[in-house]
Amino acid sequence: MLASLVNRAACSAPPAPRAREAEPNVGADVPDYTGPKDGLSHPRHTWLMRPLNRAVIAGRFRLVVEGRENLPTSGPNVYCPTHPSMFDPPLVPAAVNTKDMRFMANKFVFDGLRGRLMTWGGAFPVDREKPSLLTCRHSLEVLRQGADLCVFPEGSLPDEHKEGRIGAIKKGPAAFALRSGVASIVPIAIHYRPDNLPRYGEKAVGALAAAAVTAAGLTAAVVGGPTVQAVASTVTTAMTSAFVAGRVAHRATSEPEWNNQWPKYVEMLRWGATAGAVGLVAGAAVIPTAALPLMSVAAGVATLVTARAWASRDVAHVKIAPPIALDPYRDHTSDVGAGKGARRKEAVRSLTVALHRAMGQAKSELTGVAYDDQAEKFRGTIVESLRPPTSST
Repeated sequence: MLASLVNRAACSAPPAPRAREAEPNVGADVPDYTGPKDGLSHPRHTWLMRPLNRAVIAGRFRLVVEGRENLPTSGPNVYCPTHPSMFDPPLVPAAVNTKDMRFMANKFVFDGLRGRLMTWGGAFPVDREKPSLLTCRHSLEVLRQGADLCVFPEGSLPDEHKEGRIGAIKKGPAAFALRSGVASIVPIAIHYRPDNLPRYGEKAVGALAAAAVTAAGLTAAVVGGPTVQAVASTVTTAMTSAFVAGRVAHRATSEPEWNNQWPKYVEMLRWGATAGAVGLVAGAAVIPTAALPLMSVAAGVATLVTARAWASRDVAHVKIAPPIALDPYRDHTSDVGAGKGARRKEAVRSLTVALHRAMGQAKSELTGVAYDDQAEKFRGTIVESLRPPTSST
């Protein structure tokens, strides 16, 4: 009887408290990590980030977008671009222009200023070789909350892009799209190429602007009063300093890989902005007025060279393919019963094949390299960690 009372008391006792899960510390193994330590997306300062993102892209590339009519009119959706360059993450929102797009990005690129800007832009980190359960759940959470999700299915910068082809892709984006309940997945192809047009009009405008800067400075030096000369000295010194420092930084910064021009561009902007700020102070307080004619000519040359570089910058060509409707892939997985898991895997596999073909054919139209339907389409294995967590009883 005593044993019965003990057993009854044990059964009626409240359950022992569950051990508290450790707080995630994503990026602990990344030098100078400045991304979200909880592994989640935290977009901030969107009023600033959107125009800043467009300005960064416009300063480096002439953006050409083809197929805007294929963009879905309602969301959320999963966007899947090819991945030929480190410029792709800021390029996609500039081309697509959705209201709220989050990005899955390699955790090792969340470093320094770049990591902060990526975080503010809505990116969240992923271990490319072994995506965590946290990352997979957050991807579904983003879509279910109504935001668009951008995933680069190739998972890295594949060498196939040297020949203008698409590499093998992962099944994760297809799995996210099917599990989240979104209506479509949008294939996108990206191709960077030199601008082969002469752009005579833009170069003429640049020459006129350079002449105007030089003339204004020389006029201020000859007939301007002290205040006008001080303003002219400040402006021309700042322009010249920014130009010289930016050019030196661009030449001094090496490109670690053929598809990563980002460091050279960022260093050019960073040193140019810093030298321009110093030039503003020096032009007003240090540079003598007698040097104004020389600084005016130098500023004119800087304007001319910058304008010519702007006119001849590379083209970023983006092609948006028709979205792939997901309902046909969900239909044969909706029945409950034996083999449902296998049918779900087959749906993910079939959708991944369709996505690879759509991305590859769009890429082919941009590069002129024929799409090889016999090439390997899959990279890695299906994302098993998308299984919902089991509830404890």
